[in-house]
Amino acid sequence: MLAEIAVEREQLIKAGKLKKSKPLPPVTPDEEPFPIPPTWKWVHLGEMINLVSGRDMEPSQYSSTKQGIPYITGASNFDDGKILINRWTQQPSVVAKRGELLLTCKGTIGDMAILDEEEAHIARQIMAVSAKHGNLDFIKFLLSYSISKLKSAAKSMIPGISRETVINLEFPLAPDGEQKRIADKLDELIPLVRELAQL
Repeated sequence: MLAEIAVEREQLIKAGKLKKSKPLPPVTPDEEPFPIPPTWKWVHLGEMINLVSGRDMEPSQYSSTKQGIPYITGASNFDDGKILINRWTQQPSVVAKRGELLLTCKGTIGDMAILDEEEAHIARQIMAVSAKHGNLDFIKFLLSYSISKLKSAAKSMIPGISRETVINLEFPLAPDGEQKRIADKLDELIPLVRELAQL
């Protein structure tokens, strides 16, 4: 998969669809959070995802009249993995698309939900994550595992994390099929773990 990623990157640069940029450095042994199978490899998350940072709007640019597309402002729009919509805009500029993973990155850090709407404008308290490679559910579980690390990296009076913090997270790159099997198994087991926690 790493070889395919490198080839695809070069093709996109040649086609003018991707700017040439400095590749992310390899993950050093000291950065590896835990042991992985020999057929896996540690990479930085930025190799696997596209990441879009949101932008705030002026009050005159949105309303509650359901005209335009949803405007998602922050953690108040997140409810147990679902998105609550109470504002709309007809002047979107930073748009997340259906199926992308939304992550709160300022104030409340680490709330996540998959966007069900066709499109939504996201405020600066939100990042939108899509998979360039690999399984988005697996990536979501990796982010869930890394929430405490993200929170510890948050800075300023109002906690916030940067694009660089997310992009530089260590990611255990497993074969595609293995990523899906792990994500499916976690989907099955996590509700049981929550039930046990309540008991």
